[in-house]
Amino acid sequence: MFAIVNFPQQEDTFDVVPLSWVTADEKYCMWPPGSADVQHMVLDEAVPGTTDEGWRAYPARVVARCRTYHGAQAKAKKYEKGMAMSGPEEQLRGAESPELQLPSPHLLLRTIRLLVEVRQEQRQGFNSLSAQMRHLSTRLDRIEGILEKRGQPVPPAAPIRDLPPLPATSLQELEAAEAALEDKDVAGALFCSSGTIWLGWGARASEKSLFML
Repeated sequence: MFAIVNFPQQEDTFDVVPLSWVTADEKYCMWPPGSADVQHMVLDEAVPGTTDEGWRAYPARVVARCRTYHGAQAKAKKYEKGMAMSGPEEQLRGAESPELQLPSPHLLLRTIRLLVEVRQEQRQGFNSLSAQMRHLSTRLDRIEGILEKRGQPVPPAAPIRDLPPLPATSLQELEAAEAALEDKDVAGALFCSSGTIWLGWGARASEKSLFML
């Protein structure tokens, strides 16, 4: 891991060093003696030495970190260009608190539209499910009604009044038979048992007879 550090007391220069060269409070950066091959030591991420070994601690400020040396070098050049254009104070402020970038309006609109479509699909699915549940409930009610009707006992048929004595041999019996035939149940019972029912006169005009064939 590499760090891009700014040396305010060294003409505000920027350099790339191994992160291990920076102190824990990030206020100082260790630097090797002048006779050392600094670039080679940085590439090898050499372990920093002590002041007894000629290393010196310079006031510094970490402005960025990078995993590769070449990436750190590219960032350091950008900071140097920015320092030359905007001044050291503005550059360091930008390094410490980078500007928050909002998504583009086009991307924001696409996101909102996607959320609206998802909400509409959920609502349509809920409405469809509700309709299916109502339809199923109606069918269940119908089935339940049919089962209840099947389970009820069949009401007993109304008793059929006494059938008249046939064949009628007197005027009273004939009138009683005629009155009985006005009852549909009696007429149906007589029809089912004998086939055809008809009234006629007997041999004498003063007598009526009921004949069954």
